[in-house]
Amino acid sequence: MNNLQNDPTAKAYIMINGKKIARNAAEKRIKDYIKLRGSDFERLVFLYGKADKTTEIELWLVPSGAKPPAPKAAIDAASEKFEMPNEPFIFSKEYVLDLDESLDVEGYAEVLKEYPKSRGNIVILETSRKLFNRKEKEILAQLSNSGINRNRLKTFFKKVKAEEMQQGIKLWVLP
Repeated sequence: MNNLQNDPTAKAYIMINGKKIARNAAEKRIKDYIKLRGSDFERLVFLYGKADKTTEIELWLVPSGAKPPAPKAAIDAASEKFEMPNEPFIFSKEYVLDLDESLDVEGYAEVLKEYPKSRGNIVILETSRKLFNRKEKEILAQLSNSGINRNRLKTFFKKVKAEEMQQGIKLWVLP
């Protein structure tokens, strides 16, 4: 990304190959990183390639006037489906002071909607019940706005010590 900042006429083409949910999570993480660096979003172009089981990300720095890259294969987004595992799994997690993790509540809601028999467990690690209640209310409101019924969700409070720096949230999916 330093090269993008050094050339104000260039654009960054970011090609993401993989399943829709993985692509969305990768794009969110990239945008969070760009935001952290203070770079210009208007010079980023996201392209989506083949829907393989593995996620690949390619970054192309394209000077002004040069031909942009093309995705490896077109995606038929309508036919792409997330494959639900048989065991409970953490869909998304986020911890204080961990920039590699970011909570994907929208993607979580998509999975719960796509699999109406699944349930969600939300584990919130926090230093006080008051902070837990605030985060719980915020996440439940986001899920409600996405059409997820509250009776499909359980929330859990895990008290942690402030000095441990382990405050965070885990979004579990139970098939």
